[in-house]
Amino acid sequence: MHACAYRAMPKGRRHGMSLRERVKWARRWKRLRDHIVQENLGLVFSMITRFHIRQAEWDELRSEALLALLRAVEGFDPSRGVRFSTYACNAILRGLIQAEKRATRHRLRFPIEFDTANERPDPAEDRWSALYIDRLRRVLDDNRAELTSRESEILGWRFPLGGGDGKTLEEIGDTIGLSKERVRQIQKSALTKIRSVIEADPALQ
Repeated sequence: MHACAYRAMPKGRRHGMSLRERVKWARRWKRLRDHIVQENLGLVFSMITRFHIRQAEWDELRSEALLALLRAVEGFDPSRGVRFSTYACNAILRGLIQAEKRATRHRLRFPIEFDTANERPDPAEDRWSALYIDRLRRVLDDNRAELTSRESEILGWRFPLGGGDGKTLEEIGDTIGLSKERVRQIQKSALTKIRSVIEADPALQ
């Protein structure tokens, strides 16, 4: 990734590198960076959960932690002999501490906004439910489970993302000309694929 960033810099012109080549290297750098961030998302949610920072809202903590992870990926130097996970966790922790400090200062300046804060239940369960739904939606949108068109079609009818009642296996079978049992088998296969991808998602570990 560092090599890509170096070649994408304007000073590459000294070596006869064209703008088109530098753009190509910049795109490679971005793909590598995004891949590393994606594979280490679990560190973000692990650090937020581990340190139980209650002064800041979940969305603020998540945004700060994700930004810290991004900065860690861009600034990591493997030649120093430190594991990336250690480096990233320290960066994320610093980001969370800063978020907590900002939230504390805000509470001191505007205490009326938080008079009923202690009356609200711990939203940790709702947070993880929202995270699970978000990751599941990504799996479906990007077809990371490699569902066939027929599998996607059946799941769409059975479990509408927009809400509402889904069709029964028998109704789907009548629509596409398959038996109820065959529709059930296809649904089971699709759900097994999705479950495998979800269980391997680093953000949910």
